[in-house]
Amino acid sequence: MANTYYEILGLRASASQEEIKRAYRKRAMESHPDVNPTPGAAEVFVQINEAYAILSDSQKRLVYNQKLRDHAARAAGNAYAQQAASNPREDAYRQMVQQAKAQAAASANMNYQEFKRSRFGQAEASVFLYLQFLVLGMFFLLGTLILLLPFAAIFLIDWKAVFAGLVLIPVAFKIYEEGWRGLKQLKASL
Repeated sequence: MANTYYEILGLRASASQEEIKRAYRKRAMESHPDVNPTPGAAEVFVQINEAYAILSDSQKRLVYNQKLRDHAARAAGNAYAQQAASNPREDAYRQMVQQAKAQAAASANMNYQEFKRSRFGQAEASVFLYLQFLVLGMFFLLGTLILLLPFAAIFLIDWKAVFAGLVLIPVAFKIYEEGWRGLKQLKASL
């Protein structure tokens, strides 16, 4: 094991799932063969995807960490670790790595836009949708506050404020109209 999966992603072994996801996203976007024309970019991209496939799954990560510990113990000459090489977990580990390599190769064969959409598009779309609903909610809240201003002014302030509030009512309806238009467009895009 010349490079560990942690080294491939540029992480410590104690990295959190969020750190793994962030490092993967950064490195995958930089090293995709469609974006990075340097020789060997495809192999690096496959290694990055393989590392993420193992480290992002908590069960696979546990097995991989145990494999790293066993490897370190073998390197230190521990007799128990020498016996661990024939462990049934070794076959499971090899199968897990083969699956990760196959998945990584499939990602490398996608063009950049397909890869980006398949891995990251869903998260970006949901964040964008959330922000759109947030902006529309602010429109409706602002319109409601402007509509309620004249009634609050009657009890709290003098008649000049009521008059100013009544002048603002058309503005509130325009804000509501824009909010409804935005909501309809958002609904149509879903």
